[in-house]
Amino acid sequence: MLPATPTRLGSFVLERRLAFGTMAEVFLAQRHGDDAPTGIDGAVAVKVLLPHLEASDAHVAQFLNEARLACTLRHPNLARGHSYGQADGRHYLALEFVQGKDLGAVAERAWKRSPGLLPDVALQIVAAVADALHHAHGATPAVVHRDVCPQNVMLTYSGAVKVLDFGVAWVSARGSDDPPFSEGAPSGRLVGTAAYCSPEQLLGAPLDARADVFSLGVLLHELLTGKRLFRRDSDHQTMLAVVEADVPKVSQLRPKLEAFDEAVLRALQRDPRRRFSTAGALADSLRELLSPEAPALAGVLAALYPEPSSA
Repeated sequence: MLPATPTRLGSFVLERRLAFGTMAEVFLAQRHGDDAPTGIDGAVAVKVLLPHLEASDAHVAQFLNEARLACTLRHPNLARGHSYGQADGRHYLALEFVQGKDLGAVAERAWKRSPGLLPDVALQIVAAVADALHHAHGATPAVVHRDVCPQNVMLTYSGAVKVLDFGVAWVSARGSDDPPFSEGAPSGRLVGTAAYCSPEQLLGAPLDARADVFSLGVLLHELLTGKRLFRRDSDHQTMLAVVEADVPKVSQLRPKLEAFDEAVLRALQRDPRRRFSTAGALADSLRELLSPEAPALAGVLAALYPEPSSA
């Protein structure tokens, strides 16, 4: 637990805790001293492995895998990793500090107001997330995120979309000429957020970039309808729904949105061969549906959070 006053971790001053999870905690921090990493100006987010996990080789390896990806992948819609290492007995990752709200919070607030989240806003957000994932899928080695969910997408007050948290990403260890992601998730262990996982991920079947396309389809369906698609009362029931439940057309829940049915249902095909072949293809399809009067995301955030510092 962080003390009430700022404290040091290596070359960073940790000012306040932003988030706490099962594996790590995230702090708002400032770089400090001549030994601080170069290329960092102003505030950063420092993700720190929890103390009791430092003795676990598996958790340390998972944390370092995320850190390497964050500092290697470069795309406007990915939160940039600045540096990583170990200081004062704690593994850390210094990241771009993204000032904004996660997509789950934004969607919930929007749907509590009339007329809800505008379709053009949903299209812009999911297309931007798809762009970021397409970049990761095409990296060397290729990467599949495996946890594309509302909490891992941030919308900044300036209108940018940022994908976070490659903590459970699957990295192809094979050569560039081999199909990536030739193995599924470890048997008996849920990897990712069940309500947004692809059926093949939940079943431990072979994965490729189309697993993330399915997750994008879930995001898009929920943003357009304001309804949870697969989430049920337990992870077991949720996983059964992902694998077996009927998927309603968007227009069944929101009449007049028939134009979006084809793209959403194609992304949500349970057979990966019937989905969009790439996240980039999905992004292109969504942008074709955008109206010329699509609102700027910065304006949407400003309307929802007129006083962002206190919201």
